[in-house]
Amino acid sequence: MRVARPCLLGAVLIGSACGGPTAQQAVDAGADTTVDAGTADVLPERTSIDAAADTTVDVGAADAVNDGTPIDGGDDACSGMLCTGVCVDTQTDATNCGRCGHDCCGGQCSAGVCQPVSLSGVVEPYSLALQTPNLFWVSEASGGQVFRLPIGIGQTSSPLATTGVNASVPGGLAVNADSVFWLGSAGISSCLQTGCGGSPTVIAPGVPTGSGVSIAADANNVYFVESPGGVFQCPVTGCTGPPTSLAPGPPGPTGVAVDDANVYWVVVGTSSALEACTIGGCSASPVTLTTFPYLNGQIALAGASIFASAFDFEGGGVTGVIECAKTGCGNAPSVFYQYTSASGDFPTDIAADSTNVYWGGGNQTSPLLSCPVSGCVGAPTVLAPNWNGGSIALDSSCVYWMAYDPNDDNGAVMRVAKP
Repeated sequence: MRVARPCLLGAVLIGSACGGPTAQQAVDAGADTTVDAGTADVLPERTSIDAAADTTVDVGAADAVNDGTPIDGGDDACSGMLCTGVCVDTQTDATNCGRCGHDCCGGQCSAGVCQPVSLSGVVEPYSLALQTPNLFWVSEASGGQVFRLPIGIGQTSSPLATTGVNASVPGGLAVNADSVFWLGSAGISSCLQTGCGGSPTVIAPGVPTGSGVSIAADANNVYFVESPGGVFQCPVTGCTGPPTSLAPGPPGPTGVAVDDANVYWVVVGTSSALEACTIGGCSASPVTLTTFPYLNGQIALAGASIFASAFDFEGGGVTGVIECAKTGCGNAPSVFYQYTSASGDFPTDIAADSTNVYWGGGNQTSPLLSCPVSGCVGAPTVLAPNWNGGSIALDSSCVYWMAYDPNDDNGAVMRVAKP
């Protein structure tokens, strides 16, 4: 809760925190009453006091408002921190949590840490995707539906598509600037984010139901995997023939991601690997960026790097997050973060932006974690202590995910501020 004390209110309580002079600043009543205020001494919310031709008041350098600076002592003491000229408690202020300007995305601020908040309850949810100003997800309820939720507190979700939806495939949902794409019972389907009358368009018919593990999209194409089967791309306007094959069949590919130049995916099998192909095709001969025995299918892109989840089922290897350059890293990707064997945890989903990497664990008590893309030095930041989730999505300020109720098939769309 905000405990801000505006300067004008403080002036009523403590004399002259921001307007007139304090006892120490009293102006000499002699003939010359002009006192130099100086540009460094002026309060931003009040730059001068026009009392007469020669009566400018000196507020003093010690009284100047410096945003983010704790103020102690004196007649205009602030027990917290001055943020945009207002005294706040950064331990509890949800718009200045832990530091000035750190907004909690609708959640509460406790001990200087933003807390998660639920945006909407969800029935039988699976994949989540975000394209501002909306969130989208698929639900297995009522034969399968795609829902849209305006981003914000107290918003109401509505069905975007109600036919041809098969929601039994986590990861089978993607968005670009205009449309939503998913693996449905008729193949890869799409709907404009503004709506399609409840009936989507099939852009890649004949994709076997339940075979798609992950979908990605850009302005021109949809990229999807069949496991086993391969990696394919199809124009967002629809395939006029078979989809373009980027990689042949087994071992089965899983997670897929795309940037401006290439498509990237994970091959899971006896020799798991990260592979890439240029957009438009590579004659079904992708480039192997690295082979690594513990990859478990989730990838995220940030700058020149690929971050991937790893899980050693037998123990003794790497369980956590690894990093590889988009140009390749031989057979030695960097270990970005490793769970301890005592934790018994493993990553289930991963996302990244230009600043941080975000991932969550697979146990009911697993936290949602983040570290700077520059390296996970020391302990990662805990964003949500018990996330119970998957399908991480990001906007400029907040992290979103689908939280699952361990006692039934329902869940909630959750949000927390970025660190």
